[in-house]
Amino acid sequence: MPEAVDIRERTRTLLRKELRDVAVDLFISQGVEATTVDDIARAAGTSRRTFFRYFAGKEDVLRQEFDAARGILQAALAQRPSDEPPWTSLHHVLAAVASQMNTDSRCRALTKMVVNDRALTGIYDGPNSWLDALTEGLTARPNGASQQLQSRALAGAALACFIAARDTWAQQEHPADLAQLVGTAMTAVHDIAGSHPSTL
Repeated sequence: MPEAVDIRERTRTLLRKELRDVAVDLFISQGVEATTVDDIARAAGTSRRTFFRYFAGKEDVLRQEFDAARGILQAALAQRPSDEPPWTSLHHVLAAVASQMNTDSRCRALTKMVVNDRALTGIYDGPNSWLDALTEGLTARPNGASQQLQSRALAGAALACFIAARDTWAQQEHPADLAQLVGTAMTAVHDIAGSHPSTL
């Protein structure tokens, strides 16, 4: 019986991924607004009813696409040495995500679409939804709970660097390496902060 349950779950996982991949390809080729649930179901060789078993609507496809990275980020941050400087840990984690994005042409096309459409950015901007995950990861470290404000500020600053690098990358005709752009942005912030210590 457990094996049968496992097979059903794997089947559901595969179908959800297929629906998501088909939807993303349609979004890239004809835009989110022009793509209907019927289009997605038809291209995937399934029905509207099946689609709605996995997604609340076409908008939910993009939310899940971007939100999937949150757990990955948190797991990656948990694997960094607990005594490593937080900014260094954040740099390693975000640079790793950037490296994965570099190798996925669909990811760049989808990112470019969202970046260039501010209406979509406000709804689906994944990096802005990563703040809680990174903050929780930093505060889970020894003595981190007593420094939640600092952790959130660092995570927010790191994500701002990532977003700046991502936007540049998405709009370049011949894109540079996204991980390098993230490193350049985070190094700039680190250097400026170090050369202007707080006097408060």
